[in-house]
Amino acid sequence: MIAVFSCLTLQGASACTSDLAWYEKAWKSTPLMQAQDAYKWLYHANLGGEHAAGNPEDARAWMDREWDGLRKPNAGEKLTVALRPDGRLVRLNLAVAKAQGISKEAVLEAFIESAKEFRADKTGFIRQWKLLGEQVKKRPINQVRFEDWKELDSRMKKAGYPAVSHSGVYGKAYRPAYRVILAKHIKRER
Repeated sequence: MIAVFSCLTLQGASACTSDLAWYEKAWKSTPLMQAQDAYKWLYHANLGGEHAAGNPEDARAWMDREWDGLRKPNAGEKLTVALRPDGRLVRLNLAVAKAQGISKEAVLEAFIESAKEFRADKTGFIRQWKLLGEQVKKRPINQVRFEDWKELDSRMKKAGYPAVSHSGVYGKAYRPAYRVILAKHIKRER
């Protein structure tokens, strides 16, 4: 796999501005996105959902709890949202999937298989995260401000850049419920 931000090492950071521009455009649909949510997005775009699918039984229990409490999808809500410019990895919206008759088992299988198949790139994630910091130092993106980015980066760096949950603001506003899967598994879902 070629990491989304491999251009940082191969061609120089200036070649990556188009990727950052892609993320900024993708994030326009969630104007209340905080630094923590941008971190989570970039984490998923580079590391996939492996952190949440390590134990299939835990993944199943999590899916069972979440599936049963899903809200009805909002009008115009999409089944998938690309996490990367290449569209290879997506967030599969559970509420839309359920409403479209996609089975919980099919989603779970796609999630677990995607976690096994996707080659995580922590170095690429850290590079993207740092590039985002450089950008928001110049100007905020949505609610992602440099002061918040800097504070979060300090905490995450000390912890080894772990996975995080969505911010409370994002969770309340958008009520996210999704699984990170490889787009190629969408065909199998239907």
